[in-house]
Amino acid sequence: MTIRALVERPDEERSEVRLALGAEDWRQLDKVGQALVARYRGPLALVDRNGRAEPANEQGVELADALNGILRPQFITLLARASEAGVSHTDFLRLGEVRDDLAIDLLVVPLAESGADADGYLVLGRDARLNRNFREALIESRKRYIDMVRCSADFAWETDTNGVFAFVTMSGGLGYTPDRLVGRAARSLLDRRRPPPEPFPFESNAPTEEAEIWLRDSAGEPVCLLVSSVPVTGEGGIWIGTRGVCRDVTEARRLDEALARARAREKLLANIVTTIRDEVEPERLLQTAARSLVDGLDASACWIYRADPKGGLRLAAEYGDWPNPPALLEVNTVIDRMVNIGPGPEIDELNTLAAPTRYRNERNGAICIGRAGRRRWQDDDRNLLAGIANQLGIVFQQIDTQESLLALSRTDGLTGLLNRRAFVDQLRGRLAQAAQFGLIGALFCVDLDNFKPINDHFGHRRGDTALRTLSRILRESTGEMDLIGRLGGDEFVIWFDAVDAEEAAAKAAALVEASQVLSQYSEDLEKALAASIGVALFQPDRPEEIEELIARADRAMYEAKRLGKNRFSLAPAPDGADKPAMGNA
Repeated sequence: MTIRALVERPDEERSEVRLALGAEDWRQLDKVGQALVARYRGPLALVDRNGRAEPANEQGVELADALNGILRPQFITLLARASEAGVSHTDFLRLGEVRDDLAIDLLVVPLAESGADADGYLVLGRDARLNRNFREALIESRKRYIDMVRCSADFAWETDTNGVFAFVTMSGGLGYTPDRLVGRAARSLLDRRRPPPEPFPFESNAPTEEAEIWLRDSAGEPVCLLVSSVPVTGEGGIWIGTRGVCRDVTEARRLDEALARARAREKLLANIVTTIRDEVEPERLLQTAARSLVDGLDASACWIYRADPKGGLRLAAEYGDWPNPPALLEVNTVIDRMVNIGPGPEIDELNTLAAPTRYRNERNGAICIGRAGRRRWQDDDRNLLAGIANQLGIVFQQIDTQESLLALSRTDGLTGLLNRRAFVDQLRGRLAQAAQFGLIGALFCVDLDNFKPINDHFGHRRGDTALRTLSRILRESTGEMDLIGRLGGDEFVIWFDAVDAEEAAAKAAALVEASQVLSQYSEDLEKALAASIGVALFQPDRPEEIEELIARADRAMYEAKRLGKNRFSLAPAPDGADKPAMGNA
């Protein structure tokens, strides 16, 4: 039976194809050949010794056309190899460049008796497009997977059940090359200052997703990684390791921490400023600021200094568990170093931090905080302290202004002594203290003699000069704890603590003597400028109202004037039992 007859058998239900052997002497196909043509699902072709291909089945039509056409150069080479070897040969031939073009595996079988030259060839083809597409899909999928891993992770890895790296991508990780990571336990890279999550993703037999872990890189710097992993199982579902990817989020975490610190610093600064603002008394205000700084900065102690009138520093407030404040020289050293160089040196085993306070670029104070132990100050601490120092610089100016206004409201503008209201307020406190502790004291009422003629004859300027001279004499004749005030006009008052009658008389006599210099302002006037003094003793066993004490001293002063002026008079006791004592210069 010929090949044409075989192919056209009705029971095969094939459509008519072009079958022409081209040679009368081709052998009839045997049973094996018949079965091959009938049951082979791929393309078949017969090729004569000249390399001319004819289809042997319906699928072979396309193959024969390609072998006689565009694939002929490749096919002739394949035939030559098969003919030379005398055995079958295979090759892969491809027609076109797109995915759906012909791609076929060929098996060329020489048709000849044993030891004879081939009379022709049987060509069996197998459509390789499916395998090719599958292989290319795998390659593309692998490339896509690699690209996605590279985009989503800094490196991928595999570990064994002990968390030891068995594989790391070619780029390495954490500054290490793959060969330096493979064989190393992931736990050996942990940043010990930050506890790792449990279960540890590099050792976990359960999936983990974006676990945050802090490791140390090859330079020893902390690195934050987001780690996702899955377990790897072997035969029988036995866990044999873990594989996963890491993504470096260190910069993002540092930015988050910086923002969190900035928000905390702003909140702390706002709390301190609010606390300070709510205080009215300057001393309590600064004490509150010192306490807030110790609490807010986790310090051991805080000292706040204000500038004195001479430009130096004086301690204004302190808070904390430290026995002695640092010496002012050391504080200035710390501040100068911080302003000009950087963090200051230690003071008395304290890790100190200091900042100057300013108002309109003028230094008006300083803050010094100390922390016992080895924990150092950070940049956030310095920034916060600088922010507090800026606020305190404004506060200091407000306190200075407040104190200046208070001084003006309580001070006589001409002499600088306490005015009547301020003197009475302070005297009231002294009398209450004297009554409580059983202390005696003396109130002097000093009035100029013959003062009106000075103003009338020489003018008020000379009169003012005389009043300032008397105020100077009073200051020179009293101590720091004594009170001096000007009640108005040419009337002055003095309060002496712990002075009895004898001491009061001696002081009054000395004042009368010292006031003789006032005569220079009266020059050739008939009556010289002088001073008369009335003295009222305060006795704690005979308490009296402040107005009555002043009135007694005032009556004693007028008594001295009535008796000739330029002398002093001691007022009788409140019950009138004692008679006044007289004295003059």
